[in-house]
Amino acid sequence: METIRKIVHSIDELAASAAALDNTSSLYDAGLSSYGTVELMMALETAFGVEFPDRLLTRATFETISSLVAVVTTLREVPSTTVGAFERNSVAVPTYGTLDVPSLDEQVIATGADR
Repeated sequence: METIRKIVHSIDELAASAAALDNTSSLYDAGLSSYGTVELMMALETAFGVEFPDRLLTRATFETISSLVAVVTTLREVPSTTVGAFERNSVAVPTYGTLDVPSLDEQVIATGADR
């Protein structure tokens, strides 16, 4: 968790408020933007040798330090060849319970975005 906290503190847009963040504080409320989210994801991937699959590129994944710890821990425990094999795309995140992240196909069907 300490490494993730240091990475969060290194993101420019969070640097000013990082000291006041606890593990359940919203990083978005603290100033994290979409660009900062990408920067955070890349730093986490480099530091932990993981790759975030598309289905985890959600606001909930990057919402808090606790959610980041849970996702990174899960990604480190699962061999990269099976990252896409989670049943129903579920990842346990203590702060939010279980995130049921729909696949891109499910999202397109639900929103009708393919029309």
